[in-house]
Formats: sequence, structure tokens, C-alpha cells
Amino acid sequence: PANSSNWCGFELLRSLKSSPTIEDGVGLSEPYDWVAGTWHVPFVTSEPGAKTYSALWVGLDGDGTTDLVQAGTEQEATNINLGFIRFTLTNYYAWTEFLPQQPTEQVISNFTINPGDEIFTEVWVGAAEGGPSPNGAFGRFFIMNVTTGGYASVSTPRAPTSVSGREAVWIMERPTVGGSLPDLANYRSSTMYNASARKANSPRYRGFVPYLGARNTQNRMTNGADTLSTVTAVDANSMRFDWKAFN
Repeated sequence: PANSSNWCGFELLRSLKSSPTIEDGVGLSEPYDWVAGTWHVPFVTSEPGAKTYSALWVGLDGDGTTDLVQAGTEQEATNINLGFIRFTLTNYYAWTEFLPQQPTEQVISNFTINPGDEIFTEVWVGAAEGGPSPNGAFGRFFIMNVTTGGYASVSTPRAPTSVSGREAVWIMERPTVGGSLPDLANYRSSTMYNASARKANSPRYRGFVPYLGARNTQNRMTNGADTLSTVTAVDANSMRFDWKAFN
């Protein structure tokens, strides 16, 4: 596995062409223009006297690129110690983000989530309405709380950002807060399933591939020699994230 200081998960890079031509050499297949995943919002806890963070999300690009189209849920826990009284405050919400024009999460208002809720999330590039298109003018985000039936659809203008679609990603992150990395909230274990991506320019209802492909990279979250979070392949369509340490 590769290591990262702020996230763990799987990256699926563009695959090699099965029948390359002499002109293009080995060549790569079409970029990805859509990615999706489903998970249950994990219940989180914190270490004594600290605020901790975690975020589950799916996205296009991000590693080695300047663009990143992403959406998911955030799970925060704050432990408060008042002498003999100790308690934990938690905060759960859904968000979208389109880098570089949106440097921070955009919280989805009027969209309630709670621990245990089943969340389906899909992210793509396309027109304001309609299906994926790599040259579409918008980053499109759809999040559904399958448990409650609530959903949110968000469109964010793409210009002037170019989305390469070189990779699709499925991630557990400790998001940067105030310019530094906070401690990782204890989410215990969380499974993401229905994890798939779509190759651009495919016929309608075609081109979908599972996350566990030939050019797949597995990443774990570390802090120096310490492992904070790991991810393990369960099958071709699902993965399990496991919390290891706060920092």
C-alpha cells in the first residue's frame, strides 16, 4: 500500500487500452466522467479534550492533479471535560467541493444525516441537466439519504477548471482544518459498497467498471511510523475502512 498523511482509500487510474494502435503506442482508455459509492454514516467518538474529524467521499482526480470533484459526508466528534463531567458532541453533515475554485467544503443545507443512515453519492462532470460528459460545463453532485428518502442535487460551474478524469477515488479522510491536519475521529469500521466509475464517451448505460481494477492503488493514512486508518478490498465492488489511531 501507498501512504498518505491525510487520507486512505482506493484510486483507480485510467486503464491501458486492450487493443492499442501503432500510432498511440500503449495508450490509455477513456478518462472517467462519473464515480459513485454507498456507505452507512459511521458513529464517531473523540479522544479526551479534543475535536476530531473524518470524512467519507467519492471523487474524480485529486492525486497528482490540480482539479478534484468530490462529495460525501463528514463526521466530527468533540470531547469536553468539565472536571467530573465529561461528554462528547458530534456533528454529521453532507457536502460537495470542486477544487480549485472551491477551496473548502460546501455544506448542503436542509439535508439531515445521522449515524447509521445509508448514503448513496454520485459525482460526475456534465451539463446542468443530463448525463455525464467530460467536457460538460458543471461538476454535478447527487447525494441521497436512502434511509430517510431525502436527497440533494448540486451543480457547480466547471470553468475555467479542466477535469482530466485520470482517476476515480473512494476515500476516508481527515480534512485539513485551519491549514493543519487534525486528529482522526474514531469511526471504528465502515464499509463502502457499489463503488464504481464510468469511462467517458461510453454508450448509454455502458462503460461502468468496479473500483478494483488492474491500475488500482491502495492507500493507508499514516502519521510518520503510525498508521491511522487502513482500507481493505472486500470484493470487486466494496471496501472496508478501519480506524487505527487518533494521531
